[in-house]
Amino acid sequence: MANYHLLEQERPSQSLALGVAVYLLLWIAIFNGYPSVYDDTGEYLAISFAPWQSPYRSIIYSLFIRLASWGTTPWLIVLAQCAMTIYVLRTVFEYIVQKNGAIESARYYFLGLVTFLAFATSLPWFVGQLMPDVFTGLSFLSAFLLLYDSTLSIERRVLLSVVLTVSVGSHLSKVLSLGLVLSAVLVFRAFRRTRQFWPVSSAKRIAAFVLAPILASAGVVILSNHHRGYGFTLSAGTPVFLFNRLLESRLADDYLEQQCKIEKLTPCKYLQDLPRTSFLWGPHPLLPEMGGWFGARGEASKIVSGTIRRYPIRFLVECVKQMFRQFVTFKPGVDNYPYHSGPTVDALDRLYPGDMEKLRLTRQWSGQLKLFAGRISPYYEAMFWISLLTCVVLLITRYSQSGPANRFFFLTLIFLFANALVTGSVSLVSDRYQSRVCWMVSLCSAAYIVPLLVARWNERTPS
Repeated sequence: MANYHLLEQERPSQSLALGVAVYLLLWIAIFNGYPSVYDDTGEYLAISFAPWQSPYRSIIYSLFIRLASWGTTPWLIVLAQCAMTIYVLRTVFEYIVQKNGAIESARYYFLGLVTFLAFATSLPWFVGQLMPDVFTGLSFLSAFLLLYDSTLSIERRVLLSVVLTVSVGSHLSKVLSLGLVLSAVLVFRAFRRTRQFWPVSSAKRIAAFVLAPILASAGVVILSNHHRGYGFTLSAGTPVFLFNRLLESRLADDYLEQQCKIEKLTPCKYLQDLPRTSFLWGPHPLLPEMGGWFGARGEASKIVSGTIRRYPIRFLVECVKQMFRQFVTFKPGVDNYPYHSGPTVDALDRLYPGDMEKLRLTRQWSGQLKLFAGRISPYYEAMFWISLLTCVVLLITRYSQSGPANRFFFLTLIFLFANALVTGSVSLVSDRYQSRVCWMVSLCSAAYIVPLLVARWNERTPS
């Protein structure tokens, strides 16, 4: 009976803690007066109401939008993103403090962690945005927990698998990034000295809760691409993206200069005026003349494969260079441009006509949100490097006492480099791509510091 009354007393405080956590992670959207938007938001919204497959967008995030909001308000979308983020963060928190046993004031430590992430990292900029970027970090965290947390119940594994399915399917770059991390885990599995990086889950559980969600997401995207006539492919736009990347790095120039002497290709007429950053979205006529996103795939694939075969070493060097460039390029929030027209505004006006007046009153509409982001982005950059340095110092000084934190830090670092390699090599280097994951380094520093704080609390608290 005493335990029952204690549980009843705990419930209101737990609900209050949950409400505070939601408010903290959505503070950017609340400060803005509306969920923030991006160039791509309009297409995701449009697909959610009239399902069709874009050659360069995953349909799964649009399905998530539809299920989360049912066409009522975009606030439900960011609330769903926030709920999933809090659930994953809470599970990570329990993983990093599990060696300390039961914690009487766990919710306060967790709220401290959420407060730290909300005001010291880029996380709230993506939780409150109508974009799938927040799922980049969640894809890794959910997979990590499913691989390494032996205390998870079946119910929690199922919930994390749902998060993993949505996260991986929301953007195709996550399939490649997670694939690189899982490949690294397999390499670790081959050496006895890296035993602490071996997954603790059984092969059956890994297959059921990690590999199956990834394959299911990939299968849905492949089938939807095939249904739209793009063929059995994860992304019909990949050859065009890669061609754009080779144009930006000038590798395609050298290939075309030689190939155009023996073959007539559409880009040959622009040898002296090849686009650098305006091929995909700018005014340069090359992409339309090649047949647009769908029609250009054949010629783009031919040029990409020919360039890589002719210059394999230069291509690998370029990929590594772009990976390091992308790894250090992040300015959270600076891409929150004021959108007064275009596909995003049109989609919001068509799907949520009652929200247009609210949108016009936002800080993003007036341009204040972008200015605010520009002012505080150096602070986020400083916190990233301070957190990284903290992790390295604690890794060196407390290596033998910090097994879970070491494992978490190493694999997070691999994931951050994998994300930088995939985005920097396939697309252009962008602040947005690394901003959506740089907050995870601060989470790693917390993985070292929180157990130390909890241990000291337990020492001072009489049993």
